[in-house]
Amino acid sequence: FIGSINGYGEGIKNTKEVPTAWKKNNEGNIFYDVTDGNFKRLRKTEDGWAYEKLDVDEYSPKEENDSEEGPEKKSTSLSREDAEVIAEERGFILIGDPPPGASRNWMAQEKKRLGPKAVSIEDINKLLEKEKMESLYGSKKSRSKTR
Repeated sequence: FIGSINGYGEGIKNTKEVPTAWKKNNEGNIFYDVTDGNFKRLRKTEDGWAYEKLDVDEYSPKEENDSEEGPEKKSTSLSREDAEVIAEERGFILIGDPPPGASRNWMAQEKKRLGPKAVSIEDINKLLEKEKMESLYGSKKSRSKTR
């Protein structure tokens, strides 16, 4: 709500009293203004920050998100096919999906049963992320303190 609930009412938005981080975190969010009964979206303008009045009968968040512009979303999960290829290249045994009704420790039991080369898709994701970080920043072992 715009007003006293969050303490950053519309009259205060364009002043330095409101933290910039709060404005950035809430840019594009929609608020209900209890003073005039309208829905408004926080936007950054050339002059600073302002609320844009929205017509709730015409507004569709789906249309806004369907635009081709905007930041690309990164895919954080690895497909099963990609994981199988990586596991084969590195000599790992990829553990399959748990069967219906499997216990919570099914994955641990499978790793124990298949041996030290058994990995899950999550394990491969972690390994790839670790390798990416090491290539960007170097491994802990390669960094040395110079004093």
